[in-house]
Amino acid sequence: MSVRLPAPFYRDTSVHDEDGAVKPAAQMSSNEYVRIRAEGSPKPGRLWIRPVRNCNHGVTICEECAESWEFDHAVDYHWTLGGRALLQRLLNVDNTDSEVA
Repeated sequence: MSVRLPAPFYRDTSVHDEDGAVKPAAQMSSNEYVRIRAEGSPKPGRLWIRPVRNCNHGVTICEECAESWEFDHAVDYHWTLGGRALLQRLLNVDNTDSEVA
């Protein structure tokens, strides 16, 4: 009896691989990604910004997992339009949480 593996979450394209990792030579709109740098590394990388329901929380970034990326990466939210929009959504979520408490 063979075990069927689930289909890849994303299609492998010229922009990202089947896991959602942005390819180094990919041409992307600044609305689609946020720039990151691993701690101790001067070379920046890019994370594809996804809706929470479509994020795999390990290769891509969303409102739900953004804080976990900040533990060992410098997330440069202000570097791109998408990063600024993501940061604004994060701040709105934080403000909403504090108003309820």
